[in-house]
Amino acid sequence: MAAAFVCLVFSPNPVSAATEKEKKSAGKPAASGKSGKPLKPVRPDALPAPVPVPAPVPVSAPADSGKNSQPETSTEPASALKPGALEPVCAALEPLILRTEMARPLSDGKKTVIVPAREDNVLGLTNFSRGEFKAAGLSWEQFLAKASAAATRLLLSMTPEVAKNKDGTVAYVTLRSGRPFAASVVLSPRFLPLFREQFGDRLVVLMPDRNTVYVFSRNFGRFQDFGPRILQEYAAALYPCSIEAFEVSREGLKCLGSFDDGGGTGASPAASPESPSEGKTSKSKASAPSSKKKSSAPK
Repeated sequence: MAAAFVCLVFSPNPVSAATEKEKKSAGKPAASGKSGKPLKPVRPDALPAPVPVPAPVPVSAPADSGKNSQPETSTEPASALKPGALEPVCAALEPLILRTEMARPLSDGKKTVIVPAREDNVLGLTNFSRGEFKAAGLSWEQFLAKASAAATRLLLSMTPEVAKNKDGTVAYVTLRSGRPFAASVVLSPRFLPLFREQFGDRLVVLMPDRNTVYVFSRNFGRFQDFGPRILQEYAAALYPCSIEAFEVSREGLKCLGSFDDGGGTGASPAASPESPSEGKTSKSKASAPSSKKKSSAPK
């Protein structure tokens, strides 16, 4: 089924069958919203602005034994597929405990893995078996390059939700998408440039489920206070992703540690950055976790 869909995507341009009016409008520029300007805080009385698109800056993987899952800069153009087309190769980020056949650790994470996958219309994502991966003629490096390009295409289509502190400063940004590989946008080489002006050269990302990414500043963000919320969302998710915190920097992706539910001294949710609802944007406030579970925050 997936192969048939790809054939449709790359069929001849249907513009030739369009009406005269459609032909005239085909050359008009797209609507604004991806102006290339850096991300700026959303005014309390305004809706979140569309994602800006800064110039890409490569994010190379740290040199290691070759098993590091941080992708090198992709040579595949981010616009290789039509908008909305299913991705034939993408990265699924998921918990290690699922023990998926082709899984490898995400960077130096202990509980989060990256798995070769493809989008489909039935399950959302289908992981490659070892045989399918070999039949596709892909090396792990080629897979990472294609997954990075797919992540970039999705990232550029997403709209950030900005949450502010009481003093008006940005507390964190939330990225959400119904696409099942949304968590993998952290692999895109454009991810760091997109948030650099707002948060600096070191970011922290939290991915409780495969559709959600929280972005904080490494230097000033209070991401540790999000521990109870991350544990709750992870436990409630149909497709959980990770309870680990990762740093995104020019050096690549690095695991900072994990939030756990075993006797840590987690901060109260009341001390966490305000939810977008308190910061005059949408989304709900983090609810208090069970008294039997506490989080141990990464450093």
